[in-house]
Amino acid sequence: MNVPLLLAAHLARGLCGGADQPPPPVRNAPAAKPAAAELRWLNLEEGLKILRKEYRPIALRYSVPRGDPARNASAEALEKVLKDPEVEKELQNFICVELSAEALEKPYPPERAPPPAPAGAAPLPKGDQAPASPPPPTSARLRLVENVPALLIMEARRVEKLLEESKYSHALGEPRQAVLTVLPLDDAKARRGLDQDLAKRVEAVLDGYRREGQSLIATGETLESQKRYLEASEVYRRAARTYPFPEIVRTANRRQSDALRKERGGL
Repeated sequence: MNVPLLLAAHLARGLCGGADQPPPPVRNAPAAKPAAAELRWLNLEEGLKILRKEYRPIALRYSVPRGDPARNASAEALEKVLKDPEVEKELQNFICVELSAEALEKPYPPERAPPPAPAGAAPLPKGDQAPASPPPPTSARLRLVENVPALLIMEARRVEKLLEESKYSHALGEPRQAVLTVLPLDDAKARRGLDQDLAKRVEAVLDGYRREGQSLIATGETLESQKRYLEASEVYRRAARTYPFPEIVRTANRRQSDALRKERGGL
């Protein structure tokens, strides 16, 4: 037996096989945490562009440059607070806008160059200036959507939220809470500033709740016709409490009194 040849073959096989085997797994290795999104502070123009699209709240800060006499311990403390991981995590929900000293020196809204004079117009004498155009109204400067003032947008968003809360309460089997949520919008004056589509949606929701109350009163009338006065009285009471529209409350209370009088033997 050629012992040196066998040893060499065995050694070669061990080296080749070991190269193909993966390294042993590391046990109890901590899972790598996903890297947090970097918090980006925008200038005012960039922040307003995003605001017009996303309607998110703005976190506004004024950065005092280092070396500025106005920079004090409070500014240093604010820098540390804003770098806290928990604070940065919460600020991800905001549009973060940073105002510099140079930004405060600029007029806002940005001044625009006067329009060119129409062809054929006589030039102004030297030393004379064209009359300044009046500044745009406040509602126009605060406009978030073209031709829609910001106050109307805010009101529409408030009404949208009320409709969502009302429908959610109704889905949970709480019709009284659903009605109370949108009952202030039952007045036509409260819907005066809404656009037509949103106003129609509000009216549709209110009419649906009103029909439910009227249906409950009809159920009480059916019981009353069957001389089941106590049951009818309870249905009327429930209608007045669950659907507190003024006309439904008046009708339900009157029918409840009639049913109780009939139960006691009255006419």
